[in-house]
Amino acid sequence: MSNIETLLEKIEADSKQEQQSIIDAARQKAEEIVRKTEVESREKSEVFLKKTEQEAENLIEKATGRAELEARDQILKIKQSTIEKVIELAVDKLNDISNDDYLEYIKREVASVDLSENAELKVMAKYREYIVENFKEIKISEETINSGFAVQDGNVLYNNDFVGIIENNRSDIEGLIYRELFSNGNLKK
Repeated sequence: MSNIETLLEKIEADSKQEQQSIIDAARQKAEEIVRKTEVESREKSEVFLKKTEQEAENLIEKATGRAELEARDQILKIKQSTIEKVIELAVDKLNDISNDDYLEYIKREVASVDLSENAELKVMAKYREYIVENFKEIKISEETINSGFAVQDGNVLYNNDFVGIIENNRSDIEGLIYRELFSNGNLKK
């Protein structure tokens, strides 16, 4: 899985700049919401000041708290959206690795399981010809798959679909992406 980790690290590095601009936009929007709410609060406080000064302070606190919650929710939505984009980019990058990297990934994963001589390897269509020419350990199936590869050995299917692998490890991957993208103190807010 070191190739996947390497690719994820590369994707994460590539997306940090885009992430920062998204966060900056979210912060600007949040500040705008806070400013707008503060203006509304001041106007309301002037009207209600005649009733009681305490009542005006309560209104300001409520309005500010609401704006802060809205801003926080907006930032959380943007962070989650960014994590989703990084995962999509990771799958795209994995589905577009070089012929040699794809072959090495298959060799490494196939070597880790005990297969019979009847096993068949199903690969992505765009890599099929290259794999047929360069991988003689197992029969290559005519059937292709959309992502990663699979090995059919009798009734057993070893599924190394990139999307499936990412989904099976989604919570760990999301945590890793979150730590990498939002590790800066300013981005944690």
